[in-house]
Amino acid sequence: MVERKDIDWERVKEEYREGASLSFLARKWKTTPGVVRDHLKKMGVRIRSMSEQVLFRTGGWRLLRPIQGTNTRFLSLPGRYLEQMGFTKEDVLEGKWVYNGGKRVTLMVRRRQEWFSATPFWEVERCRA
Repeated sequence: MVERKDIDWERVKEEYREGASLSFLARKWKTTPGVVRDHLKKMGVRIRSMSEQVLFRTGGWRLLRPIQGTNTRFLSLPGRYLEQMGFTKEDVLEGKWVYNGGKRVTLMVRRRQEWFSATPFWEVERCRA
């Protein structure tokens, strides 16, 4: 691969860390998203997943999708939060919503246990505008 001298890779790295997408940076510097991604990885930058990119742009807010014919809404919990709480892909999880009054609810998540087992809940706070 021929090194482009006209691309300021430190600036690209800074803009990516500030939230710019790979496709935006590729258009700006007249290259491809793959070239940007590969160069950032060589510089030790962790590349965001598509869902992380969306969360970054929205400040962490996710769409609560309606379930047809009800007022119930569906929300997925990003894997990075589960990883930060110490859960793995292999864990069978269960969750419980707790209404905190006003416009706040807390999602409590734990590994699935037998009914008699006392496992502490990890809390992930969710609020609605």
